[in-house]
Amino acid sequence: MKKFFYLMMAFAVTASTLTSCEDVPSPYDNPNNKKQEVTPSQANGSGTEADPYNVAALNAHLKSLKADSATAETFVKGKVVAIKELQTNSFGNATYYISDDGTTTGQLYIYRSLDLDNKKFTDANAIKVGDEVVIRGQFVNYRGNTPETVPNKSYLYSINGNKQHGTTPTTPTTKVGEGTEASPYNVATMVAHLTSLKADSATAEMFVKGKIVSIKELQTSGFGNATYYISDDGTATGQLYIYRSLDLDNKKFTGANAIKVGDEVVIRGQFVNYRGNTPETVPNKSYLYSINGKKQHDSNPTPNPPAQAGEAVVINGNTLTLNNTTATAGTETLTVDLNAIGITDASDLSNIALSDGSVLSFSANGQTNVPKFFAKSKGIRVYANNSFTIKGKKAIAKIVITCDVYQGTNYTGNSTATVSFTGNNATYTNTLVGATKGGVQLRLQTITITYAQ
Repeated sequence: MKKFFYLMMAFAVTASTLTSCEDVPSPYDNPNNKKQEVTPSQANGSGTEADPYNVAALNAHLKSLKADSATAETFVKGKVVAIKELQTNSFGNATYYISDDGTTTGQLYIYRSLDLDNKKFTDANAIKVGDEVVIRGQFVNYRGNTPETVPNKSYLYSINGNKQHGTTPTTPTTKVGEGTEASPYNVATMVAHLTSLKADSATAEMFVKGKIVSIKELQTSGFGNATYYISDDGTATGQLYIYRSLDLDNKKFTGANAIKVGDEVVIRGQFVNYRGNTPETVPNKSYLYSINGKKQHDSNPTPNPPAQAGEAVVINGNTLTLNNTTATAGTETLTVDLNAIGITDASDLSNIALSDGSVLSFSANGQTNVPKFFAKSKGIRVYANNSFTIKGKKAIAKIVITCDVYQGTNYTGNSTATVSFTGNNATYTNTLVGATKGGVQLRLQTITITYAQ
């Protein structure tokens, strides 16, 4: 019996010794499953544009929510940890991870999110690991265990302090003005005011002053309105969307050159924070109050130089003019910015419906290279012996095309190109004599159609 007692005591001491050894870390390991203990980031921020959540705060907030219940629009700031996928075609979205310190600790899943300005990604290098980003959109605790963005309901609000790629951070423009005729808002003040409003709630009549950044569309027929962007300094930083706005005196536009990039304008009308993320004018509820300090257009603008008699294809710098030598030009025009009508990057082209009912179509014309839109050159490339046709709503007198310039080359097509006008149709062929490849591409960026009388 005594031997049995001593045997049991020996087993107990051995077990105690083994258990104690497990509690003592070896010199090269630690008790946390070989992971170093880290101090989590301190949660801060309120999730607004002015005060975004940090990743720790948003993760904590999402984990407190019911599974799969989406938040309202929220802002979060962090550093890109890893990029899982970035599409520059089709959906044009990206999937990646962000965290407060750029490591995988406490990261947040940015799932199927768009680029700046809530647009599709067109550049595979638009974001990179280490970039500091602000994401704007809706978030969810997916299935109760994965904080992430709601797919296709978020976008890159800023990157490294910028709201556009490849720029140096700038100090925001000082907010000035009262929104009145005597003291118009500047663009920064108007944008700030609109973003503070409830989504889709229109303002009373207001005035805003700025410089034209780019012109998306100007119609001199039909509705006779224009869509363009203005900002305080004439750059794309902090711009305001002037959507379907009329000319001076609240009248329709009749001149295709009534406004141009760089003009200083005052816009009068109603404004809205469209869908809570796009400050803009209420369509057809605003107009050009003044331009370059005047309430009327210059009576003697510099005319376009006339084409030489009988010359159908005229190249002048980076401008290509196609003349219908049998037609008399009227006053009705349509201007189209091909970079601003939503064409998918690197896509083959067929028919593009224009705003006045005309149709722009492209053809490879039996060639291997086919016409394509490229965002980098802000337009459509027409290769050797390719063609395009404008099926006008009425007879066309003239087509003026602004073309891409790259490394000193004006991409205005071959000097042997031809154009034919038949009925309401105009067909251009980038003819290259004696070859099927090479020559000069035609890279169309904007097209202004002048209809016949």
